[in-house]
Amino acid sequence: ESLPVAYAGEEFLIGFNAEFLRDGVDSIRGDDVLVKLINPLRPAILVDPAGDFTYLIMPIRLAG
Repeated sequence: ESLPVAYAGEEFLIGFNAEFLRDGVDSIRGDDVLVKLINPLRPAILVDPAGDFTYLIMPIRLAG
């Protein structure tokens, strides 16, 4: 599954458990989700731009 994104910053490859990612995205009421990333080994934060919800998700290691 894919989603349209607007991205700024250095590119890197990161993986998440799809069910956990879906839970976080589905918990945000609006159409927009702010995803804060540092690097592929650090947790990501999903934020509701309205400011009333934050979801922390741990990355998974990708093969290769």
